Amino acid sequence: MTYNKSVFCHTVKFLVLRKFLLRFWLFFIFIVVFSWTFFYGIGNWDLLGELPSTQQLENPKFFQASEIYSADGKLIGTYYTENRINVEYKDIPSSLVNALIATEDKRFYNHSGVDFQGVGRAVAGVFVGGKGGGSTITQQLAKMLFTNTGQHGVIVRVTQKLKEWVMATRIESLYTKEEILTMYFNQFDFLHSAVGVYNASRVYFGKNLKDLTIEECATLVSMFKSPVRYNPMKHSEENHRCINRRNTVMKLMQNADFISQAEFDSLKIIPLKVAEMDISGGSEYAAYFRENIRGFMKKWAKKNDYNLYTDGLKIYTSIDSKMQKAAEKAMIRHLQKELQPVFEREWKNRKNGPFDFLTGNAEQEKKKLKDILYVAMRRSGRYNNTYYKRKYLLKSYDEYKKLKVPYTVIKDSLAKYKDVLHEVEFDLKLLKRKDTLKYFEKDLLDIYQEKFDDVLSKYEDYQEEAGDLKEEANEAYEVYQELLKPFDDSMKIVFNKKVKMDIFSWKKGRTITKTMSPLDSIYYHKKFLRAGMLSVDATTGYVKSWVGGINYKHFKYDHIHAKRQVGSAFKPFVYAAAIEHGMDPSTVIMNKEVTFHKGEYGIPESWTPANSGAKNLEYELITLKTGLAKSINWIAAGLTKKLGVYTAVEFAKRFGLKGTIQPVPSICLGTADVSLWEMVGAYTAFTNKGERFEPVTLLRIEDKNGKVLFETTPKKFKVLSESTASQMLELMEGNTTRFKDNGKTIQGTGYRLRTNKPYGGFANSVKISGKTGTTQNSSDGWYMGITNNIVTGVWVGCEDRSAHFRNGALGQGANMALPVWGYYMKEVLAILKN
Repeated sequence: MTYNKSVFCHTVKFLVLRKFLLRFWLFFIFIVVFSWTFFYGIGNWDLLGELPSTQQLENPKFFQASEIYSADGKLIGTYYTENRINVEYKDIPSSLVNALIATEDKRFYNHSGVDFQGVGRAVAGVFVGGKGGGSTITQQLAKMLFTNTGQHGVIVRVTQKLKEWVMATRIESLYTKEEILTMYFNQFDFLHSAVGVYNASRVYFGKNLKDLTIEECATLVSMFKSPVRYNPMKHSEENHRCINRRNTVMKLMQNADFISQAEFDSLKIIPLKVAEMDISGGSEYAAYFRENIRGFMKKWAKKNDYNLYTDGLKIYTSIDSKMQKAAEKAMIRHLQKELQPVFEREWKNRKNGPFDFLTGNAEQEKKKLKDILYVAMRRSGRYNNTYYKRKYLLKSYDEYKKLKVPYTVIKDSLAKYKDVLHEVEFDLKLLKRKDTLKYFEKDLLDIYQEKFDDVLSKYEDYQEEAGDLKEEANEAYEVYQELLKPFDDSMKIVFNKKVKMDIFSWKKGRTITKTMSPLDSIYYHKKFLRAGMLSVDATTGYVKSWVGGINYKHFKYDHIHAKRQVGSAFKPFVYAAAIEHGMDPSTVIMNKEVTFHKGEYGIPESWTPANSGAKNLEYELITLKTGLAKSINWIAAGLTKKLGVYTAVEFAKRFGLKGTIQPVPSICLGTADVSLWEMVGAYTAFTNKGERFEPVTLLRIEDKNGKVLFETTPKKFKVLSESTASQMLELMEGNTTRFKDNGKTIQGTGYRLRTNKPYGGFANSVKISGKTGTTQNSSDGWYMGITNNIVTGVWVGCEDRSAHFRNGALGQGANMALPVWGYYMKEVLAILKN
């Protein structure tokens, strides 16, 4: 047989090729099977570590901030762990979507989670020095959602990348492209308390998301590469880096035909402008109000199994955003620019100023000041942070508290029984004063006497029990004090050492840094006048503005619920009682001194109140309207003498004043401690046909999907007849007008609102019913004003009652509080017109 070399060679080649192809396909099949098994193992058998379950992928955990809205729909704050407010795809500008796709994943709509072309480019780049990442938007989302920290080491990073591929493909099978983009935009942390594009648009540009321009969208997308390196809030000298990156994003948008060459050329030269808005919760806007709402919401959320900081609740409040701004502006204008400078001038170079102890003893006054400062020291965070680390002190105090709490409960019960005793005693005296009793009144006399004896017996039993508990509590307190004293002395040393600290200043920024001792800083801050203002729509009870102090960062105590002596602002309650008992604004009464004699209402000495003004009207017949307009003490005392102290107390409680109101004659001059909250709520009755509202701040709560979880029903109480309420408004109009009485021109204590003062200028056609209030030594200045059915109360004073103006004219309510009301209401009336 002839040997054919050519055929043999071809045969060999064919066999080799067949063998190669067989091995290739076997290898290929092996790779496919292995890869499928490998990735299946990653996804289902946790081959490279645990992956999120399908349920977790379907319900990723988004910490969503709870939002607070004003009545006019403005977002006024958030409570959050991560300050995120989620948006829907339809709310995202197309330019933002286009910028993201052009920059991060131009084949986004064509792959199923992993872009193998991009992966190949990234791998090749490792060897040839090319650029370009292989992660798709879906992979980046998987990383954001389920990877907490950056991965270190080649093996760990490769493992994580493989897991991201699996998660990305599973995410793509569960969500649409639009849903993936929406989650991505909502999840990214742009820093500066801006998680998600909704908050980023507010922080960096002060805009709603839908209002962003193309170049602003590009700026946000540029931060996806690195929110630190390309953050536009960097110093201006570094902004070229942010601009260059922004322009790169827009160039990629042009390359992808999302914008034209002409658009790119015009947009790239636009300067980078940043709003730098603070949405961290540190803003002073409505700060006291937001903190008050937080207090309620924390309790509500705990009771109803919600998390205030992560569940994305929507909290709708009664606040009017424009009125709130007007209120804060008014307070700052008067306190910063007018009142505080005068206060400081009055006390300049005076020892212990602004504390006026009125003892005449320098050593005694020095000790009093030290005592005040040390009390404040013990309330400070610096002191308590150390105190609560001393377990032996906490244990000793707990032993004392076990006895103190029941003693306090019994003491409160004693006070209530005492009030009941006074009321029953008053009813008994009324009946016993009558010369003849009707048949049913004789039965009432027996019933009241029996009730009085029963209450008196219980009162005496409680007194005995309280005495025993008090003795035990005092012994435990002495033990606690023995342990506390060495610690307290050591803290006094700490508080007298100078350190660098931030303190309040009315200068721009409200904070300055100085070196001083913590004790000196306490004294420094006590020299500032404080203030509070509350404004309520009397027809609904809705709170329209709430300013609890002059600066929340430095003075966190909210004066809306703080109780202070109310002064003459209490008198309308006495006058309302008089009108309910048959008088009217034109009723004439002799303006003469009134004496409550020793023993009357249990007073130890006889008491005759003095007048602080209107001396030209003394010993003359004047109308009730004049008496209230000039705030004459003799008239208020005379009405209280005629009606009875218990009637004055009963009317005060009817108006919603809570707490203990002692049934003593001086109540007619406002010696009771009352809060702004109570006073404003009480005054709503005058302009609301005799019905008062409990002020309302919270309207409703919704979950993140809009389901209503809670709604407020305003509480309304009948206080006066409609006729009495109308006459009271007429009476209080005298506070801000001029009118004639018995041939004399009477000018109310609030008439300066009609003058050309900066806070005045109100036309006579604007009806204002009001009342000033000034307490002893000018420690507190009040103004309560009603116009357009809006009741607004203002209080001004120092933190400590012994700190105050020396000059009574400067410290009166008409000078301290009324101007704030005037500035505020001028702006509010302008708002209501528009």
